[in-house]
Amino acid sequence: MEMPPVITRSQWGARPYQGELRSLGMVRQIVVHHAAGYGAATRQEGARQVAALQKLHQGLLYNCPDIGYHFLIDAGGHVYQGRPYVKGEQLADLPQFAMGNHVLNVDSHKLGICLLGCFHEEGGECSDTPTIEALESLESLLGFICRNYSVRPSDILTHRDFVATTCPGEKLYVALGQLRGRLALAGGYPSELAA
Repeated sequence: MEMPPVITRSQWGARPYQGELRSLGMVRQIVVHHAAGYGAATRQEGARQVAALQKLHQGLLYNCPDIGYHFLIDAGGHVYQGRPYVKGEQLADLPQFAMGNHVLNVDSHKLGICLLGCFHEEGGECSDTPTIEALESLESLLGFICRNYSVRPSDILTHRDFVATTCPGEKLYVALGQLRGRLALAGGYPSELAA
C-alpha cells in the first residue's frame, strides 16, 4: 500500500513543541479518534483547524507539550503530521514517533490518528459523515503503518476501546470496522504470523 502524502508541521504552521521529545517506542497499537468538531475539507481549512487543535492542546485546559495526535486527516483526505518525529524528517524515512497525548495515561506504544469532524449518529449538531476521501487516506495511512511497523490490523483500535467515551463517533467506528476487515483480507502484514 502506498504511503499517503503528508503535510508537514512546517507546511501547516505548527508552533514549536514545548519541552523535551520522548519516544513512543515500538508501535504496538494504532488508536483512531475524531476531533468532535474542527471540520475541514480543503488543505487551507485543514491547516487552520490543525493549528487550532494544537493551540487548544498546548493551552491551559490540556497543558500538553504539543497536539496530542501523530496524524490528522480532513474531509478532503489531506493527511497532516501531528507530533514531531523523534528521528526522521518525513514518513518515508520510517521515523521514530514521539510520545502522544491521546489516550489518557496509556499512550505508550500507541500511535494516534484523528479525523477532523464529528461522527455521531444523525440528529445532533455533531453528525458529520466520514467522506470517501478521508476514509481512503485513513486506509492508506493505516496500511502503510501496519506494514512498515509490524502492526496487525486487529491492533487498530479506537479511543472508546480504552476509556468511557463515544469517540470516534458511531459512524467512524462502524467504518473503521469495515476498513480493518479489508486490511486483514489484503494480508501481508509481518505480525500476522505471530498472532
